[in-house]
Amino acid sequence: MDLSLYEKPLYTDPFFPLRITFEQHKHEGILFEKHWHEEMELLYITEGTLTISINSDTYEVKPGDLIIVNSNELHKGVTAHKDVSYYCMIVDTTSLHNSFIETYTQNRTLTQPNDYTLIKNMIRDDLHVKSTMDNLISEQSSKKMGYELFVKSSVIYLIGYLIRNYGAKQLNEQTYTTRLKNLNRLNKVLEYIDTNYSDSLTVDTAAKMSNLSPYYFCRLFKTATGRSFVQYVNERRIEKAHMLLTKTDLSIMEVALQTGFNDANYFSRAYKKFRKESPSAARKGHIPK
Repeated sequence: MDLSLYEKPLYTDPFFPLRITFEQHKHEGILFEKHWHEEMELLYITEGTLTISINSDTYEVKPGDLIIVNSNELHKGVTAHKDVSYYCMIVDTTSLHNSFIETYTQNRTLTQPNDYTLIKNMIRDDLHVKSTMDNLISEQSSKKMGYELFVKSSVIYLIGYLIRNYGAKQLNEQTYTTRLKNLNRLNKVLEYIDTNYSDSLTVDTAAKMSNLSPYYFCRLFKTATGRSFVQYVNERRIEKAHMLLTKTDLSIMEVALQTGFNDANYFSRAYKKFRKESPSAARKGHIPK
């Protein structure tokens, strides 16, 4: 199984599988590449604006927003600004259980795969969320005696609050397992697209890599990513093209050819569709030094 887009948990303490980091970026562009993991991830924005894509949805986020990436969701972050900062919290929700919680939630929805709740991906203007996140970050930063208990209880409260108020969809065990299986089957294809975007990429080739028929592959790909195969490939190509337009002095035609577009007009239409501006406008707004 190819797990190139799968991110392994980076816990330093197996008894406290919760990782909180403060991320600062002083450059525009990609903040983190598309990937997925089984843990829940929360991004709490403190400075700047950024664009987060989660499966088929895209969110424009600003300071005070909380992004929730549910288990096994493909996600990626980019920004057009040079000063961006946010707290990133990776949590293995199964570790939050104690005997009381396990008994209470045995047939409910906190973390059990046989009854898994998907939480809404973006939360904005919620004072309870802001207060909880601020307290959690303060405890984690100060590391005073007993801070682990405060952090853990804050996380349990926060997840419970999010499930109660922002639970968007509920998955049964079969659906949850299918989502994970689909990601594993598509992993090799997604990685291949990211590294071979300038080549001719066809549905037939991708289907063979997944050991699926073209028809079933297209259905599976659309379900997992929210995009058709052609849409996804073009989106990745446009992302690369935007980088070349704003960071190099290559001509627009050269950029098109290097990112898999053999027709300048088609490249221009595709670029405008995804970026909401023409390639020439993007070049004019970011004259390479």
